[in-house]
Amino acid sequence: MSDPPFLLVITSDPETLSRVANELERRCAPDYEVARATSAQEAAATSERLALDQRRVALILSSLKLSDGDGWEAMAFVRTRHPGALRVHILQSGNRDENLMVQRPLQMGLADHYTLVPLVSPDEMFHAAITELLAEWVLRPSLTDRAPGW
Repeated sequence: MSDPPFLLVITSDPETLSRVANELERRCAPDYEVARATSAQEAAATSERLALDQRRVALILSSLKLSDGDGWEAMAFVRTRHPGALRVHILQSGNRDENLMVQRPLQMGLADHYTLVPLVSPDEMFHAAITELLAEWVLRPSLTDRAPGW
């Protein structure tokens, strides 16, 4: 059996990083591994390491704004190394500015989806969204970073 694919979480906010990554680890292990990055630079390094190790990335989950750049730019770089990964912006619930800001990357094809940061644990709405995204990733045709059988 091949190594499990990664879910890469990119955000400069420690609370958001903890909430998202912890929820993913609790629900998705052992079928998926979770990698954490606190900046675009760290995400790039993680992406490179995973590519060199021939590890797959299923989802890239990023905040809109990072300490060193825009989330969509970080996701774009990761996707150059993992072209089959889905790009997902993670938004704070009730943040109207983020809800408006996410529309442009979606319309321009710079992101595939968005979801809300989990508010409680377990957050079933968050997990339902992640399950749908993973199903989409598995079913998408002609993606080069998915091993046979996925």
